Amino acid sequence: MHPKKRQIIDIAMVVLTGIFSVEMTMKIVAHGLVVGPGSYLKDGWNVLDGSLVLVSWIDVIITYSTASAPEVLGALKVFRALRTLRPLRMIRRAQGLKLVVQTLLYSLKLIGNTVLIAAIFFVMFAILGVQIFKGTFHFSEGNSRVKNKKECLESSKGHWENHM
Repeated sequence: MHPKKRQIIDIAMVVLTGIFSVEMTMKIVAHGLVVGPGSYLKDGWNVLDGSLVLVSWIDVIITYSTASAPEVLGALKVFRALRTLRPLRMIRRAQGLKLVVQTLLYSLKLIGNTVLIAAIFFVMFAILGVQIFKGTFHFSEGNSRVKNKKECLESSKGHWENHM
């Protein structure tokens, strides 16, 4: 990606995270964090908003500290995938869309066993595919007569490569 575009995206991320943080802070001050009938953490949508703001701040910290930080922070880049949940913040304001998402989540509970069985079959066939096709997509570049990696490495004409 072009460095200028990356810089614009990073600045927008910090600005939006700041705006969402101010919104979350105002709600916590107005309604309370835990105590009270309309407190912030008693509403599931607020919990989602708060967790997204927290993940966004973790992402900002990772983005601006990876140049000098140890590689441990690199493992936390998984949190960047959770940024895809940001559009869910808008669902709270659209009642029709909110109903669709709630229905979808409710139906996921009911079809859990079916998903579990399908996942088991998927894993079984994945293991079978790995066992059947392991190493078959590799070839010797430069020497087409060799049959395996050992022969290729002993040959001075080619090197072992992957088709993919």
